[in-house]
Amino acid sequence: MDIETACRFKLPVVFMIYQNSNIDKWVRTWVDHADNPNDFIPGIRYEKMMEPFGGHGEYVTRLEEIRPALERSFNSGKALLINVAMDPGAARRPQEFGWLDRQGKMKY
Repeated sequence: MDIETACRFKLPVVFMIYQNSNIDKWVRTWVDHADNPNDFIPGIRYEKMMEPFGGHGEYVTRLEEIRPALERSFNSGKALLINVAMDPGAARRPQEFGWLDRQGKMKY
């Protein structure tokens, strides 16, 4: 695992995960009204993996929390992972994906 290697060698590496709570699952649940047993669990706390390896992890849920999380992380002197939780259903702008047709149905 890359995070274990970064922590073991005390590398100043920043990992940022922009977690959309599994957009595929969101589409299947709210658009297709179906479920898939292979889906990731929404809201996985990836930042918690850093502590056992000796790194630093932060969980962020709002835009204004990103800069302070980065500053705390950089000041820690450790490899760090920032887990940015995003709302998969946010109505910011129309999303177009190759795997999603115009009616919001999965193409595969």
